[in-house]
Amino acid sequence: EHIPAMFDSREDYLMFTQAVLGLEYLKIETENNHEELLDKLIKKMLGSCEIKPEDIDLIILTEEKRLDTKKNLGKYIQHRYSMANAFVLNISGNHCANMAYAWTMVNKCFSHTDHIKNILILNASITDAICDRVIGTYGVLSDGAGLMLLKKERGICSLLDTVALSKGALNKVDMNQDNSITHLKYTNRSIMELLTRNAVQINQVKKIITQNANPMLLTNALAAESFDLDRIFIDNIGRLGHIDSVDFIVNLKDVIDSGTLNKNDLLVAFNMGWAGSYVSSLISLN
Repeated sequence: EHIPAMFDSREDYLMFTQAVLGLEYLKIETENNHEELLDKLIKKMLGSCEIKPEDIDLIILTEEKRLDTKKNLGKYIQHRYSMANAFVLNISGNHCANMAYAWTMVNKCFSHTDHIKNILILNASITDAICDRVIGTYGVLSDGAGLMLLKKERGICSLLDTVALSKGALNKVDMNQDNSITHLKYTNRSIMELLTRNAVQINQVKKIITQNANPMLLTNALAAESFDLDRIFIDNIGRLGHIDSVDFIVNLKDVIDSGTLNKNDLLVAFNMGWAGSYVSSLISLN
């Protein structure tokens, strides 16, 4: 009942999701509500990490406003888990790029204050109506949640730099319209500006991490710059579907856990939010 306007039929759109997105199935949450997903993640973190709740200095939620979540969800988390020393912040407006923006802000906090040493970033995404899962020709939404614990001391990986561009005029654009030329332009620009600013050659990038969405946008942008397209991590697109900004956490974790990288290898992560946010991040493996 909700087919992007550039497709003539459900069959055409189904063929697109299979041939371009390689989508095999979606992850749909049927047992837990929004905050229960976050509860599971936080309990797992506190059970496996050597960190106490009172050591968390900042909680960042990277979600758009939802009707089915608790009011002031950040405060709920703070008090439920006795994180009394934490500030609470919500980053929204960049949609699927919210997580990448959050990590950029974390680096700023670490650089400009000695009081903030442990930061918790988290997001859960659940979509109730089936028709709301279709995002034009970009992707199809799955359900899931992700959490990052970032420490000022050296961790598994480090964020070296970020380039964030905004084509704010897209904030009112119908997602069913074809905005591929605009997306291609800003995707290319943000990635190449990031590499140029940091004097990184294309062949120095060991892996390019994208979102679990239409890979054609990224591959076309990178092919124009002679990137090795085999270095693009797209393994989760068909296996998981698009989980909003949670993609950033899941894909970064899977690339690191793959065991194919070495110390000091460089990664580029690209995230795009439908309202017109383009974020490219340069990450080093420690």
